[in-house]
Amino acid sequence: MPASRHAATVAAREAAAAAVAADNVDPAAARAVATEVAARYGIGADAVTVEVEATGGRRGYVTVVVHVQMPAIAVPGLAEVGGWTYTARQHRRLDDYRSL
Repeated sequence: MPASRHAATVAAREAAAAAVAADNVDPAAARAVATEVAARYGIGADAVTVEVEATGGRRGYVTVVVHVQMPAIAVPGLAEVGGWTYTARQHRRLDDYRSL
């Protein structure tokens, strides 16, 4: 489970960086990056939910929230029982001088 928490944190960080790298904030690209990063850590797309919110334009912020479903009990070869959701957030400030 610590690896899944780390994966959520890395996915949120990378997705936020991807969101602000484009000329315009691209929520779809951020979601794709977060899902891809989580997949590298062995977390399926069905266990990941990504929210992207951009506020302001210049001097605004992008917030990426990644939710990862965590099983309470995971025994290989058996069904997972119970569970909870881990949430990781990343905020990035948009460049003051970027073109909109």
